[in-house]
Amino acid sequence: MRKAAFTVLILLLVACQPPPASETKTLGQPLVISVTDSLEWLGPDLAGCAAEVGVAVQYVVDKSAGDDGIRLRLGEPETDGYTALLGEDHLAVIVHPDNPEQEISLDTLQAVFSGKQEKWADQSEIQFWSLPRSSDVTIALLAAGIKIANAGLAPTSKTMLNVIAENPNAIGFIPAHWVDDSVRVLQVTGLDISFPILATSRMEPQGAARAWLVCLQEKMGK
Repeated sequence: MRKAAFTVLILLLVACQPPPASETKTLGQPLVISVTDSLEWLGPDLAGCAAEVGVAVQYVVDKSAGDDGIRLRLGEPETDGYTALLGEDHLAVIVHPDNPEQEISLDTLQAVFSGKQEKWADQSEIQFWSLPRSSDVTIALLAAGIKIANAGLAPTSKTMLNVIAENPNAIGFIPAHWVDDSVRVLQVTGLDISFPILATSRMEPQGAARAWLVCLQEKMGK
């Protein structure tokens, strides 16, 4: 079985007690949190922790968090700076619920994703969709040696869900946390791609920023 897992330098947060009240008051300048598209499902927890800690937070998607912000993403840690592990997700290959295929081999998946196999077993035309090359999920897929060619482009994970849910011949991939009843996970023997959910920053967060990150880590650890 091929397994692509990233070795992470885990710098776990150790602050078990909340910071003094003076540190948890709403900041004049909001804490900037950059979230990749793959992790937008975290929205309720991000907002919940901001309310619990009392910190003003500005969220941006797929943009820089700046020198003092925190970036949430999937994949490998930064070579410099601070990294905390929040959890783990894995790759899900998805198809329409009415697709007759229940399981395929890794070789078949590679043939489909590379454009070498263009039809399903019933001779219907395969419509393969990919996330952008800049997506942390696509990066993980390519790092595992899976080639991507002749694919339609779904700009976000939510768009990918909608596209696959509307087309019985479609196939695509998303982080498993995005899977819902509108699609079905296609089992791929020999494929197991997992990736850690990371919070990274230039320096180790302090004060209210640290309290917010501890809160998020606790919520995701439940």
